Amino acid sequence: MSAGRVAPTASDGNLVGFDCAAPLTKAVIDSATVALGRKPQVVGRYVDGPYATTREEIAFAHAQGLAVWLISATATSTEVMGSLEDGEFAGIDAGHATAAVLAPVGTLIALDLEAGWSPSADWVAGWVYGVLRTGYRPAVYGSPSDAGFASAVVEARERYAAVARRLILWAASWGDAASGGWPRGVPGLPPSGWQYAGNRDISRSITIDLDVWRADTPGLWMPDTRPVATPALPLTVHGFSLPTLYRFEFPLTLTGTKPYSLWILHDTGAFELLLDGETAKACGAPNLGATEVAGVTGSSNAYWSEVDVTIAGRTWRRVPCVVDPGATEPLWGYRFYQDHGYGLQIDPVRQTLTIWDARTSAKP
Repeated sequence: MSAGRVAPTASDGNLVGFDCAAPLTKAVIDSATVALGRKPQVVGRYVDGPYATTREEIAFAHAQGLAVWLISATATSTEVMGSLEDGEFAGIDAGHATAAVLAPVGTLIALDLEAGWSPSADWVAGWVYGVLRTGYRPAVYGSPSDAGFASAVVEARERYAAVARRLILWAASWGDAASGGWPRGVPGLPPSGWQYAGNRDISRSITIDLDVWRADTPGLWMPDTRPVATPALPLTVHGFSLPTLYRFEFPLTLTGTKPYSLWILHDTGAFELLLDGETAKACGAPNLGATEVAGVTGSSNAYWSEVDVTIAGRTWRRVPCVVDPGATEPLWGYRFYQDHGYGLQIDPVRQTLTIWDARTSAKP
């Protein structure tokens, strides 16, 4: 299984590749090589809907040396005309689908807005906010020459600061080749990705679109050359329970740039792994972009990060987390279990936490 990493390519030039609905195979890559005139460097695959990719397919793409971007295409022409709140829920769903394939924090997700649609600026902005809330990087796909698409993107960027700062454009502008110069974007937003040809038949049942991405585009999910080991499960770790306070704490080690061992509270009301400023500093958790943390006491400015987590001798790499400098203590939430498909049981009598793979085995 490939965990991957998110990092812009440092070299000059562009990354040439393709996107497709069909599952990625060696035959598809070979046919795309012929269509592109060179071996592809990057591939786009759907993260939701009937053509959704899988963890195994992403691992295969990375093993072939391909970077990956993800595409969300479940919204309909009617849905995208909705409200800010509707868009935010859709963006959160796209982020959760991205987390399900174990994409690192900051991975790019492109919203598919087809020609002829009339998306509302509010819905687009809500989708962007929803994706950002889950820790991923939002992009939109569409034709800059399509009036409905262009006006929605421009208005969303004018009215919402986060959209203006964080949105990436993947432009559909079909031409004969990718070497004739980049197309125009929408006012104020040049394209980072360009789909320059579409519907190229590579078999009786498979078509691909041809793309090029600027090499410095943030969020492309690059192959990781480090070996990846799936931690052995089940595991049981002894913790410390305070029934009168409804608290259960257990030991683990967090590693950003340096390891830091601590006891952490298992919070039944938290989704993300949350680090306070002192813990983040102690483990060297990197700042991967601003976000906002909302809770019963209000909201606060924070930032996304990811750390390696070691529990009972087993290590999981690049686990997403949120750093809130104003928090009073670190909290362990449920996203870890959801992302990996794990089950958990806290035994307050024995004071243990047991974790197992709920996809492949019954509760131990």
